[in-house]
Amino acid sequence: MPSFAIETISDTGLDEGWSESVSGFPPDGPAFLEPHKIREAASWTELSDKAIADCLAAGSLCESDPDLRKLAWHIHRILFLSGKGRPNTGRWPTDIPALGALTGAFYLVTALSGIAGMVASHRKHGIPESISRLNCRDIHIWAREYRTLSEPTSNGFQHPFDHPRWGLGIRGFSWIIRSLIGEILRVGRLQFIHAPYRAGYRAYRQSQTGILQIVAEAGHRFTSEGWKAKDDDAAAWLSESTDEDGRITATPISPIGRAVRRPITLDLNEWTPILAPGDPILEIHIPEDGPMAFDACGDSLSEVARDFTTYFPDKSFKAFVCGSWLLDPQFQDRMRESSNICRFQRECYLYPIGPGNGRSGFFRLFTSDDIPSLPRDTDMRRCYLDLIESEGLWRGGGMMLFPEDLRWGDQVYLKQHN
Repeated sequence: MPSFAIETISDTGLDEGWSESVSGFPPDGPAFLEPHKIREAASWTELSDKAIADCLAAGSLCESDPDLRKLAWHIHRILFLSGKGRPNTGRWPTDIPALGALTGAFYLVTALSGIAGMVASHRKHGIPESISRLNCRDIHIWAREYRTLSEPTSNGFQHPFDHPRWGLGIRGFSWIIRSLIGEILRVGRLQFIHAPYRAGYRAYRQSQTGILQIVAEAGHRFTSEGWKAKDDDAAAWLSESTDEDGRITATPISPIGRAVRRPITLDLNEWTPILAPGDPILEIHIPEDGPMAFDACGDSLSEVARDFTTYFPDKSFKAFVCGSWLLDPQFQDRMRESSNICRFQRECYLYPIGPGNGRSGFFRLFTSDDIPSLPRDTDMRRCYLDLIESEGLWRGGGMMLFPEDLRWGDQVYLKQHN
């Protein structure tokens, strides 16, 4: 196997900051490459013995090559020590010649090197160890995907090596880093990201009744059914929004996630704005970690609603928001009412998102696009393929849920509009 040379990572973005890393290289090398440090970090995860063995092999290979040791230190420094924010990892190489099939394991080792700092930060904020361990579980989830599937391509998944070993692909590595540097916090079944609200919808609450109403900002293109329209849809209509004399006249969004063409008028003496673009929110993400159990999701939301501002007093939030293929309202038309995803959707106020390519979530359910051969072994897979084969479009969807309305199981927003 060739020795590492800086030229092998030039023009990938991974070489940025290399000279600073080399000048600050620790005299005894990076301690996180030592076998006992790798095992100690891995004890926070659910990595298998075989996965840890591949990490140890990558660490040993680095120890035998002075420049690979520098590369490992370089990645650790720019991710966890530089204070310059999260780098753009999108172009980082999936195959470093000096590492070969251990490239993924090498990235996994550098991810493990960030666990100690994450745990220390959690302790500082009063976050329980159980939550720290749950956040580390994400490393196992992505390492398993790398071992079995690797990275998605335009028509499925492809591994860069004929004999895959445990590790992390760039996609999984990039996501995990966000947990390790504190951008993502997993609490129970769900993950949360503190961020500004970005969707082009506004929420208002009626002062006397507490009813919630979402309206679209001006300029959205919708289909006749109330979905977001593609740019080339000649039949699309535009949403409207005007603010005159203390009244908002705008295109309403129904709680089931569709735009209604007839505008409504809200008197601001009676309706209070409670969410607008730029406001602080908690984005919800759903780890690929088994069933989306309805009660577990409710427990997760309740726990973070109660504790998040205790952990982070300087980070308020106005709502939970999510955009996901799992929030396509068409699941409610095609799956059992008692299914976890349908029950979850009915607790939220849904809104339309962009139509994309019409196959939102496809590679979360299947590993290739050979539709005739795809499995129909679950209700979700069956209903997904049924819609595709009938020339329908899976669009995904967005949702809002406000902490003050968090009565999980009550379908608050649907009841308000019925």
